[in-house]
Amino acid sequence: MKGIILCLIALIAVAAAVKPVVNLLSPDYKAYCKAYNKVGTVEGERVFIQNMAKIDAHNQGDHGWKMGQNQFTDMSEEQLKSFKGEYPDIRFEDTPVLDVDSLPQDVPASWDWRQHGAVNPIKDQGQCGTCWTFASTSAVESASKIDLGTLPNLSESQQADCDKSGGCNECAFKWLQTNKPCTEASFPYKCPDSRGCIACTAGAPQIQRFTVVQQSNETALKIAVYNRPVAIGIAASGDFMGYRSGVFSGSCPGGRDHAVVLVGYGTDNGKDYWILRNSWNTGWGEQGYMRIARGGHGADGICLIATDPSTPFFK
Repeated sequence: MKGIILCLIALIAVAAAVKPVVNLLSPDYKAYCKAYNKVGTVEGERVFIQNMAKIDAHNQGDHGWKMGQNQFTDMSEEQLKSFKGEYPDIRFEDTPVLDVDSLPQDVPASWDWRQHGAVNPIKDQGQCGTCWTFASTSAVESASKIDLGTLPNLSESQQADCDKSGGCNECAFKWLQTNKPCTEASFPYKCPDSRGCIACTAGAPQIQRFTVVQQSNETALKIAVYNRPVAIGIAASGDFMGYRSGVFSGSCPGGRDHAVVLVGYGTDNGKDYWILRNSWNTGWGEQGYMRIARGGHGADGICLIATDPSTPFFK
């Protein structure tokens, strides 16, 4: 009996010592998890503390841009890498190239397609590596507004589930030359998605063609963006993930691992920038957008921004 009592006392002591993980977390991290609908972990808090220290140190300096807390602040490098995946380097030999000499040279000093009703509200790809579907779909929506006069809300899941050769912006445009893009309402986005390719309602006709913009030439890219939004592949690692506001000029090591859309360009206090539309919801960056340095970072541009531009046409 004495042995049984001692065992019970030991078990009670162990149970008292093992508290739920949530009770071990700091108030700041618990507030962060609540804000971003996350389940907190001890490892997540460790990463969160490190990243918050980096954010605070950066924001105390005079860099011209700010970092901030977002959905990635408690994610490790491995988690971030898994989330973004890799953006493949795929080229189609028969695709026309828009070079500087083939483009109109008289363009304004600044331009923003959002002010011309050609860009839909920011969307959220969630924790799925489907950035290319969001970038290509956004470019097609804008092309429809510019070429056909209507701005549809098109499905990203159609690309993810039906285009088996997808994975890049140009891959999507190639597929959409023979397939009509569906409406978001008839094929809503899910992450993760196990529905497979389903029947849906067309929201626009097939695109007639797409072109690539001359690589490693930000002058050609500026002219192309003035004519319509341009989908790009970009290196989005490092400081890029923690961007909050201002004209970004931080580090983004590694190769292209993300897809976004350039919807304009401008200058702020002498700093030239691109207007980058992301798919990480409005809690990231400037309500889902980034102003990122234009020029001054070599031929490829900052974060390889000028190395993979392409854009669709309905006419």
